Formats: sequence, C-alpha cells, structure tokens
Amino acid sequence: MTKDFKQIVTAIESFYRGKNVKDICKEMDIKMSTFYRWKTQHGGIAKEYMRIKLENERLHKMYSNLSLMYDVLRETLNGFTRE
Repeated sequence: MTKDFKQIVTAIESFYRGKNVKDICKEMDIKMSTFYRWKTQHGGIAKEYMRIKLENERLHKMYSNLSLMYDVLRETLNGFTRE
C-alpha cells in the first residue's frame, strides 16, 4: 500500500469511525473538497479494507485461542501416557 493510499484510507476510516470531517482535514492538512473526492473515489475500497482488517483481527484471536487449547490438550494427554 502506497503512502498516499494509506493516507486516503486513514482519512476515510476515521470518518466512518465517527470523526468530524473538519477535524480530519485539519489533522491531515487537506481541503474538505479533497476529502470528499477521496471518499467518492475510494470509499468502497476503504470500507472493504476496514472489514478485512476486522476479520483478520478476529481470525488472529481465534487462532491464538485454538493454539492455547491445543497446547493444554497436548500437555494433558502427555501426562496420561507417562503414568
């Protein structure tokens, strides 16, 4: 992802998370017309990126939990076979 596109996605993501457009523009030193142009041109991509990011976080948590469960089960079963 290029720096420019990351800036665009960050701006639109902030908007969808409830941040005021004026505040976003002030922080990023862009005009409101630029923001709305970005939103029109890249809004769908930004939404999809946010959805994929959330799904990725969910899958990482699920993997961590399953990995811990596997370790506990493996240790438990190893304890039974040693006796």
